[in-house]
Amino acid sequence: MKRESYTQVKNHAKRDRKRREAQARQAQYDSLTIAEKMATLIKDGSKKQRNKLEKLMEKEAAKPAKTPKTPKK
Repeated sequence: MKRESYTQVKNHAKRDRKRREAQARQAQYDSLTIAEKMATLIKDGSKKQRNKLEKLMEKEAAKPAKTPKTPKK
């Protein structure tokens, strides 16, 4: 039985398109702040991701604020 509409070219193009879309979504998600990421999580789900982000928030809060260094003359 032969498929008439299947070609590797179509399959590779579809795979590449989906990869580009996923990379664009990931870049958009990576640009969010931790608080914005927390807001996008599902309320009852995403427990591992929620714990991970909460630990990151605690870590960021524990860091001392960086003061800009003045160049020595």
